[in-house]
Amino acid sequence: MFAELKHFLIYQADRLEYKELGVVTDTECSNLRIMVHRQRKAFRYILRNRVADALLEHNDVDKELRFVICLVLRGHLR
Repeated sequence: MFAELKHFLIYQADRLEYKELGVVTDTECSNLRIMVHRQRKAFRYILRNRVADALLEHNDVDKELRFVICLVLRGHLR
């Protein structure tokens, strides 16, 4: 299921996307939204910890996360 939902970790889904995915995976839209919410929460936690571990100054975590997200949204990281 992660493979189907990983796109939504970063990008917002609309009702139509959830509906289409629900048909493909035989899952209710409300359940898909809950799964995406939980995966985003876990992803944020893991990403934040990984970034913090890589930095010398832990007070720069938010700044570094914003930079990484900008790179992802611009297509520089995949």
